Amino acid sequence: MPPVPSADGLLPDPEELHAHLLTQFEFLKGRNSTLSRHSDEFDQIYSDLETSDPSNWSLDITPNWAIPLELPDFIVETRPSRDFAIENGWAIVGGNIDVSDGKYTDYAFHLSFLASKEEEVRGEPSNGPCCWRAEEQDWDYRVAKQYHFDIDPGRNRNEPKPVAHFQSQGSFEQARLPPGLRHQDIHYCSTPLDKPRLAHPPMDPILLLQIVSEQYGGPASMFSEHWDPMVVRAESTLWSGYYSGVSEHLGDDDRSAPCNILISNDRID
Repeated sequence: MPPVPSADGLLPDPEELHAHLLTQFEFLKGRNSTLSRHSDEFDQIYSDLETSDPSNWSLDITPNWAIPLELPDFIVETRPSRDFAIENGWAIVGGNIDVSDGKYTDYAFHLSFLASKEEEVRGEPSNGPCCWRAEEQDWDYRVAKQYHFDIDPGRNRNEPKPVAHFQSQGSFEQARLPPGLRHQDIHYCSTPLDKPRLAHPPMDPILLLQIVSEQYGGPASMFSEHWDPMVVRAESTLWSGYYSGVSEHLGDDDRSAPCNILISNDRID
């Protein structure tokens, strides 16, 4: 029986990712959009990446990017009680990567959604969070949803998990928000539990922005003729190895090992 493919092969090559991220930030810093408020941070990240060794580098999106949410008209007209109001919703994108000697030592991105207590569409009270029904609501925004997309190279051998995964909720770091939101009273009542962690291919800033722009509407310039090629390049860089490895494993006619064996980070050297 053929051996199970290396779990290492599911991950993007750190040096290739380094070059890819340089292209991303060069692209993003030139966008004439709501993201332009972060132009100084783009310049700094780009400069740090450009001067770093591709085998030893770091990326830190702090302050996080804050993107105002806009609902497509069809959602406003057909499902007015199940999503954000037209104004005062924010998508927050943040993350960090650390590479040492050509290996990932840290890789975590998050996508959070903040809702204003005044403008959030409420829906049925019985299906809403308990903070909606609280007598005193002294917060400006609440963390409505939060997702983490991580690569875990197996630092804790006693807790195997998908090497690339996502999880909902978890910890929320208000200190990483941009100043305009950092000093607001933000309510977070979700559980900080880390599990379950669900297998998911690696993500990067462009792919997180694509989720927001595709489902909520985003900065108009993101829909230029340059946007789709950037998304395609991100998909190829981040996902080719992952899906090829999974496909190879699933296509083995003599396979006896379940897929969780392939994706487990306890097989990373």
